Amino acid sequence: MLRPENSYLRILRLVQDGQVALSAALVWKADLKNYEDTLLISPALVHEGEFIAGIYTHATNSNALNAKTPEALRQLSAASNSHWKADIATLHQLGIKKIYYSTYWPQIVRMVVARRADITLAPFQSNPDMKVQVNDVELVPIPGIKVSLPGSRHWPISKKHPESAAISAALVRGIAALEANNTIQRAYEESGFFHPAVKHWTLINPPDTHSSTGD
Repeated sequence: MLRPENSYLRILRLVQDGQVALSAALVWKADLKNYEDTLLISPALVHEGEFIAGIYTHATNSNALNAKTPEALRQLSAASNSHWKADIATLHQLGIKKIYYSTYWPQIVRMVVARRADITLAPFQSNPDMKVQVNDVELVPIPGIKVSLPGSRHWPISKKHPESAAISAALVRGIAALEANNTIQRAYEESGFFHPAVKHWTLINPPDTHSSTGD
């Protein structure tokens, strides 16, 4: 049974408590370290250094759109979720001191639209302009630059579920098969997560310049 849930922490608690067998959403490895007694962890679906994100702002925010150097980015403010450790680590690494927090993604997007914050981080989108679109509002990436978020992403499986071992074994086999025939790579490319349009954009924080949160 699929159980919709928008809160990142709530998803972790549901899996940890055994109320659901596993999360359909990928979870950062660093966020699972405190739950190793209650969770099994799938092989990585996104490996260390692969999570490349855009720096998103509103189309009318000229200051943000023109901030294409670390020095300029440090003058901006950001919106994020305090539980998104990889995002926060990246924002801190960029030297951004003003970070405003909200629990839900639509609220974060609206904070940027309302100029309560200048930017937020998000994966590049598959639409032609790579816009983040949430209900009736949208954000655009600052052109020409991208960032790398530290860590790897996995599916957590509840050890309390009676089929946990079988589910984990099936995921290990399935992920290995999908990686072997390049299906995962193609899916990420088609979804825009590995976006060809930003291949030559400047990565302003190469992975070896930040500390890893685990793989």
